[in-house]
Amino acid sequence: MVTTTVTLLSACLAGVAAVCAADRADTEKAKLQGTWVLVYSEFEGVPFPRVMTEGRKVTFNGDKYCRAITIKGVHDRTFVWNGTFKLAPSPKPSAIDFTEIGDNGKAVETRRGIYHVRGDKLRVCIGGPADKRPSRFQSRKGDHRFVEEYTRQR
Repeated sequence: MVTTTVTLLSACLAGVAAVCAADRADTEKAKLQGTWVLVYSEFEGVPFPRVMTEGRKVTFNGDKYCRAITIKGVHDRTFVWNGTFKLAPSPKPSAIDFTEIGDNGKAVETRRGIYHVRGDKLRVCIGGPADKRPSRFQSRKGDHRFVEEYTRQR
């Protein structure tokens, strides 16, 4: 009887934990929805000049994202990457995976990263496709990591 009660209690607690984790991921996903404008970017510890960060945006819509870079010049040109993202807000820092989707509708690559959102500020650190997930919002020479900061577009 005691074993059955403990087993049932354990199963219930595991179910509650799974529901709470899913609710937290949905709450975090809701915070990201909308368009964010890049205000700072660095790669391997080297900050990008402001001229290279202007015109860069990321839009989150449901579980999809769209990264757009507009290059101004004689002929303005916009480059677009689409994909899906998944959140795991439980670990600290919170985890995010970006999966780029090619023109054929198939996954091209997945980049693991971490993120922090507070109000209208979003900070992301993303590694290369074959890299482990970063554990800090930091990039250094040779680590293939981007650190990016965004503000919400109003």
